[in-house]
Amino acid sequence: MTDQDYQCKVAIVNSRNSGGGAATIAASLSKALPQSRFFVDDAPKVKKILNSIFDKVLNKINQKKSGIIWSNGRRGNLDSMNEINQFDIVHLNWINDSFISVKNISKINKPIVWTLHDLWPLTGGCHIPLNCSRFQLECGNCPSLGRSGPNDLSLENLKLKKESYLNKDITWVAPSHFIKSVVSKHTNTPVEKIVVIHNGIDLTPFKNLNTKKENKIPILLFGALNWHVDKNKGASFLEEALFQLKEEGYEFSLKVFGSPKETLFSSRLNYENLGEVSKEDLPKVFSNADSFLFPSMSETFGLMSVEAQASGTPVVCFEGHGAQETVEHHKTGYVSKYKDREDFIHGIRFSIENAKELSNNCKEWVSKNFDREIMITNYKNLYKELHALKS
Repeated sequence: MTDQDYQCKVAIVNSRNSGGGAATIAASLSKALPQSRFFVDDAPKVKKILNSIFDKVLNKINQKKSGIIWSNGRRGNLDSMNEINQFDIVHLNWINDSFISVKNISKINKPIVWTLHDLWPLTGGCHIPLNCSRFQLECGNCPSLGRSGPNDLSLENLKLKKESYLNKDITWVAPSHFIKSVVSKHTNTPVEKIVVIHNGIDLTPFKNLNTKKENKIPILLFGALNWHVDKNKGASFLEEALFQLKEEGYEFSLKVFGSPKETLFSSRLNYENLGEVSKEDLPKVFSNADSFLFPSMSETFGLMSVEAQASGTPVVCFEGHGAQETVEHHKTGYVSKYKDREDFIHGIRFSIENAKELSNNCKEWVSKNFDREIMITNYKNLYKELHALKS
């Protein structure tokens, strides 16, 4: 199917046009679809601030616990859905930071595709439920709220979502088979309305990198957006694991990125904080490392894991969530038992001791499975199918 043949008009909707995996995916799709438009939050700054304050006050009243990423979706900066409804398909991505309110989603009158970059669309407020499965039936007694009970804020938020859109005809896109299995247990997401499309990346910036692993002292790399405030990214777990590795006499150099340079990662380890690395510099940062450590507790996919491997750098991650599908165990990295410190440390040792062999496998693995063009083709086919059903 050529671009000339492709007539379906798609509204690609995401809060931001850069920063984070959702923005990367949404921007890629927008560029690839000639009939699309990329909707981002361009509301006046004052309005954004006021709506953000409202959300924070609501969280404070209900004693949201620190380190939990939470959105209520009660207010939105985009007041009207009229422009969005001019398109044949509406593709929602990450719409938080008060971009679109829960109530306004009910005003979308076109087929909706919603990519689950996290599980917020289906929960009572949390973006990453971790070990909590209450959202699959009914929220309440929320472990993320200090002020919780049977009729707490999480229950109110989920009821609002059910009234607004969870009974609408939505096609949910899970970036991994693991997330599809989780979502299929939700009472409001029929399994036949869930499709799996792996995220993909533009391989061009990764093609001419020096991927030889010749560091005299192994360089371990850890990075995630705002790891200092998001407990899900696993920084505290990693610090304990690396301190144990150090105590065992294993010599390594540690670099971290994704949070401001002045952020403290550890008082017990020597490390270099690279700060917030630009998209252009990221491939080189990845390729200079011997192993990328990805200790997230839960991910719907794991785009950074793919980017690291595209740079020829093996990855160590946990099983039990979407990231496990981005790594070929013992071939491009190591998939550790969930939250098992000893096994994660074993994975670090394995990735260093076999760095050259693993590195040789990484690029081919990513090219075969996570090339952006594969993802774009899959989305185009989905849009075309939905458009044909409504025509």
